[in-house]
Amino acid sequence: MSESSLYLLSQRLRLLARRDVLVSASGDYVAGRIRRQFEAAFRQASSLLDLVVDGDQLSAGDIAWLKRAQARVESLRPHVRALEHEAA
Repeated sequence: MSESSLYLLSQRLRLLARRDVLVSASGDYVAGRIRRQFEAAFRQASSLLDLVVDGDQLSAGDIAWLKRAQARVESLRPHVRALEHEAA
């Protein structure tokens, strides 16, 4: 998985994790809840992205996890597209 596709995956996971959270213009939390499953996946993807940026090799387990995360995001593609549109 390339650095750019890993970044895109992490951002999509972030959108899914925080889709129900209302934030003020200043960036302060106002209301809602973070979806823990997707937040944990976002943090894992971000950590793996840091490894890739640093030039480290991902383990077979990391690659398998990324494939599962990518498949999960792809299964939610229409929802993700709507969230990306809202965020733009």
